[in-house]
Amino acid sequence: MTERQLNPVVDKNAAREWTVLPANERWLEDCAFDVAHVKTLLTNPLSDDPQQASEQMIELDGWLERMNSLYADSISYYHAAKLKHLVLRSDEYTDLDRETMQKAAVINERRIMDILEGIAKAISNRLILGMALRKSHAAERQTDR
Repeated sequence: MTERQLNPVVDKNAAREWTVLPANERWLEDCAFDVAHVKTLLTNPLSDDPQQASEQMIELDGWLERMNSLYADSISYYHAAKLKHLVLRSDEYTDLDRETMQKAAVINERRIMDILEGIAKAISNRLILGMALRKSHAAERQTDR
Protein backbone atom coordinates (compact mmCIF):
# COMPACT_ATOMS: atom_id res chain seq x y z
CA MET A 1 0.00 0.00 0.00
CA THR A 2 1.13 3.50 -0.72
CA GLU A 3 1.39 6.26 1.88
CA ARG A 4 -1.66 7.97 0.34
CA GLN A 5 -3.78 4.82 0.76
CA LEU A 6 -2.73 4.48 4.39
CA ASN A 7 -3.44 8.15 5.18
CA PRO A 8 -6.28 9.35 2.95
CA VAL A 9 -6.90 13.07 2.73
CA VAL A 10 -10.02 13.95 4.69
CA ASP A 11 -11.86 17.25 4.52
CA LYS A 12 -11.90 17.94 8.25
CA ASN A 13 -14.48 20.73 7.96
CA ALA A 14 -16.95 18.44 6.16
CA ALA A 15 -16.39 15.70 8.72
CA ARG A 16 -16.87 18.17 11.57
CA GLU A 17 -20.31 19.15 10.26
CA TRP A 18 -21.49 15.58 10.79
CA THR A 19 -20.01 15.18 14.24
CA VAL A 20 -20.82 18.48 15.95
CA LEU A 21 -24.31 18.73 17.34
CA PRO A 22 -26.01 22.08 17.87
CA ALA A 23 -26.74 23.26 21.39
CA ASN A 24 -29.40 21.09 23.01
CA GLU A 25 -31.93 23.93 23.36
CA ARG A 26 -31.63 24.97 19.71
CA TRP A 27 -31.89 21.35 18.61
CA LEU A 28 -35.08 20.90 20.64
CA GLU A 29 -36.63 23.98 19.05
CA ASP A 30 -35.66 22.78 15.57
CA CYS A 31 -37.22 19.35 15.97
CA ALA A 32 -40.31 20.27 18.05
CA PHE A 33 -42.39 21.15 14.96
CA ASP A 34 -41.43 17.92 13.18
CA VAL A 35 -42.27 15.79 16.21
CA ALA A 36 -45.65 17.51 16.64
CA HIS A 37 -46.45 17.03 12.95
CA VAL A 38 -45.57 13.33 13.02
CA LYS A 39 -47.63 12.82 16.19
CA THR A 40 -50.59 14.36 14.34
CA LEU A 41 -50.03 12.03 11.38
CA LEU A 42 -49.96 9.03 13.71
CA THR A 43 -53.26 9.99 15.36
CA ASN A 44 -55.02 9.69 12.00
CA PRO A 45 -55.99 6.08 11.22
CA LEU A 46 -55.05 4.59 7.88
CA SER A 47 -57.76 5.13 5.31
CA ASP A 48 -59.91 2.26 4.03
CA ASP A 49 -59.36 3.62 0.52
CA PRO A 50 -56.23 1.88 -0.82
CA GLN A 51 -55.06 4.92 -2.79
CA GLN A 52 -55.38 7.27 0.17
CA ALA A 53 -53.77 4.71 2.51
CA SER A 54 -50.86 4.43 0.08
CA GLU A 55 -50.41 8.21 0.12
CA GLN A 56 -50.48 8.19 3.94
CA MET A 57 -47.84 5.47 3.99
CA ILE A 58 -45.61 7.37 1.55
CA GLU A 59 -45.74 10.44 3.78
CA LEU A 60 -45.01 8.41 6.91
CA ASP A 61 -42.13 6.67 5.18
CA GLY A 62 -40.62 10.05 4.41
CA TRP A 63 -40.87 11.08 8.04
CA LEU A 64 -39.34 7.82 9.33
CA GLU A 65 -35.85 8.88 8.22
CA ARG A 66 -36.22 12.25 9.96
CA MET A 67 -37.37 10.64 13.20
CA ASN A 68 -34.54 8.10 13.09
CA SER A 69 -32.09 10.95 12.59
CA LEU A 70 -33.53 12.88 15.54
CA TYR A 71 -33.43 9.70 17.62
CA ALA A 72 -29.75 9.21 16.78
CA ASP A 73 -29.04 12.82 17.78
CA SER A 74 -30.95 12.33 21.04
CA ILE A 75 -28.79 9.31 21.88
CA SER A 76 -25.70 11.48 21.41
CA TYR A 77 -27.15 14.21 23.65
CA TYR A 78 -28.04 11.59 26.26
CA HIS A 79 -24.53 10.15 26.35
CA ALA A 80 -22.96 13.61 26.47
CA ALA A 81 -25.22 14.55 29.38
CA LYS A 82 -24.35 11.33 31.21
CA LEU A 83 -20.67 12.11 30.85
CA LYS A 84 -21.18 15.70 31.99
CA HIS A 85 -23.05 14.56 35.12
CA LEU A 86 -20.72 11.73 36.04
CA VAL A 87 -20.15 11.79 39.79
CA LEU A 88 -16.63 10.92 40.81
CA ARG A 89 -16.02 8.16 43.31
CA SER A 90 -15.65 9.25 46.88
CA ASP A 91 -16.24 7.94 50.39
CA GLU A 92 -19.24 10.26 50.58
CA TYR A 93 -21.35 8.39 47.97
CA THR A 94 -21.96 4.73 47.24
CA ASP A 95 -22.01 3.50 43.65
CA LEU A 96 -25.80 3.34 43.83
CA ASP A 97 -25.92 6.97 45.05
CA ARG A 98 -23.69 8.07 42.17
CA GLU A 99 -25.78 6.17 39.61
CA THR A 100 -29.04 7.58 41.00
CA MET A 101 -27.69 11.14 40.97
CA GLN A 102 -26.54 10.74 37.38
CA LYS A 103 -29.89 9.30 36.25
CA ALA A 104 -31.75 12.17 37.92
CA ALA A 105 -29.51 14.72 36.20
CA VAL A 106 -30.12 13.32 32.70
CA ILE A 107 -33.83 12.56 33.04
CA ASN A 108 -34.89 15.07 30.35
CA GLU A 109 -32.39 13.76 27.80
CA ARG A 110 -33.55 10.21 28.51
CA ARG A 111 -37.22 11.22 28.17
CA ILE A 112 -36.63 12.87 24.78
CA MET A 113 -34.65 9.85 23.60
CA ASP A 114 -37.44 7.49 24.66
CA ILE A 115 -40.13 9.61 22.98
CA LEU A 116 -38.24 9.74 19.68
CA GLU A 117 -37.57 6.00 19.80
CA GLY A 118 -41.29 5.40 20.37
CA ILE A 119 -42.28 7.64 17.47
CA ALA A 120 -39.85 5.89 15.11
CA LYS A 121 -41.19 2.48 16.18
CA ALA A 122 -44.79 3.69 15.80
CA ILE A 123 -44.09 4.82 12.24
CA SER A 124 -42.46 1.47 11.44
CA ASN A 125 -45.42 -0.41 12.88
CA ARG A 126 -47.87 1.77 10.95
CA LEU A 127 -46.00 1.06 7.72
CA ILE A 128 -46.01 -2.68 8.42
CA LEU A 129 -49.75 -2.53 9.10
CA GLY A 130 -50.32 -0.56 5.90
CA MET A 131 -48.38 -3.07 3.83
CA ALA A 132 -50.36 -5.94 5.33
CA LEU A 133 -53.65 -4.16 4.61
CA ARG A 134 -52.55 -3.38 1.07
CA LYS A 135 -51.65 -7.03 0.49
CA SER A 136 -54.99 -8.13 1.95
CA HIS A 137 -56.86 -5.65 -0.26
CA ALA A 138 -55.01 -6.90 -3.34
CA ALA A 139 -55.91 -10.50 -2.47
CA GLU A 140 -59.58 -9.54 -2.05
CA ARG A 141 -59.60 -7.89 -5.49
CA GLN A 142 -58.21 -11.03 -7.09
CA THR A 143 -60.86 -13.28 -5.47
CA ASP A 144 -63.64 -10.91 -6.55
CA ARG A 145 -62.87 -11.52 -10.24
